[in-house]
Amino acid sequence: MMPVPETSHELAVHHVEGATAPLRLIGNRPIGPGKAPDAAASAFDKTRMLDGLKYHWFLFLVVGSILGGGLGALAFTLLPSKYTTYSLVRVSMSDQSLIPTKDSSRGEFATYMKTQANLVHSEFVLRAAMRDSKIGNTETLKRVDDPIRWMEENILVEFSENSEIMKVSMTGDIPQDLADIINAVLNAYMKEIVLKEQLQKKSELDQLENIQRSLDQMLTNKRQNQAAKNNTTEPGSAAAENETVKIQIGREQFARMTEELRQTDMAFTVAQGQWKDLQARLAKLDTQEVSPQDLEDFLNLDQKYLELVMRAEKKAKYEAYLRRIGSDLNGADYQNAAREAEAAKAAAEEYKRKAKTDLSRRMQQGARADLEKRIEEKYADVQAWEIRQKRLKSDLANMPKLPSLAAGPNGKTPDEFDTTISDIIYLEKTIEQILNRINVLRVDVQSLARVQIIQRASVPIKRDMKKQLFGTAFGVLFGFGLIGGCITLYENRTLRLYRSKELDSNPSLNLIGVLPELTGSPNERKEESGLKNDPFMEAVDKVRILLARNFLGKRAQSILIASAEMGEGKTTLAGHLAVSMTKTDRKTILVDCNLRQPGMHEHLGLNVSPGVCELMRGDEEVHTAIQRTGIPNLWFLSAGAWDGQSQQALGHDRFRRILEKLRQEFDFIIIDSHALLPVADSFLIGQHCDAIVVCARRYVSKKPLVEQMYQKVCDLGVSHTGLIFMGESTK
Repeated sequence: MMPVPETSHELAVHHVEGATAPLRLIGNRPIGPGKAPDAAASAFDKTRMLDGLKYHWFLFLVVGSILGGGLGALAFTLLPSKYTTYSLVRVSMSDQSLIPTKDSSRGEFATYMKTQANLVHSEFVLRAAMRDSKIGNTETLKRVDDPIRWMEENILVEFSENSEIMKVSMTGDIPQDLADIINAVLNAYMKEIVLKEQLQKKSELDQLENIQRSLDQMLTNKRQNQAAKNNTTEPGSAAAENETVKIQIGREQFARMTEELRQTDMAFTVAQGQWKDLQARLAKLDTQEVSPQDLEDFLNLDQKYLELVMRAEKKAKYEAYLRRIGSDLNGADYQNAAREAEAAKAAAEEYKRKAKTDLSRRMQQGARADLEKRIEEKYADVQAWEIRQKRLKSDLANMPKLPSLAAGPNGKTPDEFDTTISDIIYLEKTIEQILNRINVLRVDVQSLARVQIIQRASVPIKRDMKKQLFGTAFGVLFGFGLIGGCITLYENRTLRLYRSKELDSNPSLNLIGVLPELTGSPNERKEESGLKNDPFMEAVDKVRILLARNFLGKRAQSILIASAEMGEGKTTLAGHLAVSMTKTDRKTILVDCNLRQPGMHEHLGLNVSPGVCELMRGDEEVHTAIQRTGIPNLWFLSAGAWDGQSQQALGHDRFRRILEKLRQEFDFIIIDSHALLPVADSFLIGQHCDAIVVCARRYVSKKPLVEQMYQKVCDLGVSHTGLIFMGESTK
């Protein structure tokens, strides 16, 4: 038996389980609207996505490797590994006092921790670090235009609410610079923030001790005066009785009111002095200028000023060079150089003067707004204390006086009330409060600071490559993911067929058979003994049995094998189906109606003409055009030579006459045709056939095209139509 090989498009081997043939071939039924596929569901169909990646595995691996490798290399380059160093600072939850105190709440500690974290990389601390250390000469800070802003952005302060440890870290390219910068910043932080608190406490302690000594001296003097006065009063006399009344009144009511008035007088005097001091500062504000250090810091960051200074230095060096080489000091060259150097220097000085004026003006404006606000607030305090002072003086003036008595030995009457005792009471209470505060400050000064550096930054040895490796891995995965996503989107748009179950989902398609892969080499398929064990041929035999039992032989002899596009296996199916028909000892003819691109004659080793085209033109007779093959009971009618006359004859219904003559001489007629989508030849031929079988091929056919062409075939009105899926494995 002569085999019928595949078409030029080889079938891809892909195993699919559960491929079974239907039981019968039913009549023609058009495709209904059916259920529209869910676009969102198809876009995320995992099975289709995996099938698409398997089908395009070579494209996925090669292009994905190129793109992923390129993105990974780009990420590796753009994210270089850097050094990282850090320092650890302990922030105690409560003050480290030698006298145990109540711990602060969790909320207060969190606020304190955040405040310290913000102070570490504040502009005030960073400027102090630049001023008090040599980090300004490091290569890292020389590369940037604004070192303060760069450190503020790159110094990272981390802490946890459940821990007292604050981590200060920095990442960069030069390890020694990183350690120097972190340590300098922490030194400035400890000096400007932490140690200043201790110094303020020490200063407050010294001031309170001086005040306490002066008040002690004042209290001693008052006690001596009071003792001397008590000794001049005779016991039992009227003066002694009146003195007793005075002491009783002074200690109870008069002493209290006098003490309150004294405190009010002191507060009023302090508030009034502060108010006048603020007014004096406001009056002198217009004469204040920015400090030289602040001006220098500002100009060091001003690019225009630095350019002017550099230009002035170049001009000065050029003038000095001319003087050094002995140029004529009265010559034009030297005079021009001297004028340019002087002009450049004057320009730099003028710019510096304007910058100083501008900074001073801005400083004055900010200070003026603050002073005016403070003056307004302090004036309100002065008025409040003044009102209270007047009220207390009025209350004291309206107090009832003691009975008028004779003057005592000292020449004073009891009505002249003595406030010495009330002064002594007030001084005793004041000294007691000051002593309490002094004791607390003495303990605090000797206690440890609340913030301590427990680990300074060291010079890192190894680079931190985590970010670089993560970016590289992400780039590689993104490259593969991008290619995979493009493949998935493309496959979801084309809806390539991967298995027969995709056709089963549409009940309007009449799937009559599923054929496996055409396996084995051509030499093996030439052996008749090997053909019996060929799964593809066995599946074709099943299709032949179904076709013969349902309608072949019952005035139905011709079957057209068609497909939506080329390469979908229609020639393979037509040839093998014709070979299978010969096993029933029935005369079978295989007709090649692929008139534009014939190829069946090459597989059979026969001539291309005369054939169908010659018969339609009337150049040959049917019995002379039919060729006998090497397979028993199988004849072949080739396509012939296609031309314009053949095309016109096909449209004039001449093929129907040829088909009627073939029906008279042969039992079965298997017709191979052109693809349905490009031209209308197959529709013109199919309308005269008894049955049309549309062939769909795995990995090649697109579901929308198959459904569209099947609908058009059904519209021809042929008695029987069906669909066969090729390429699905039965394993």
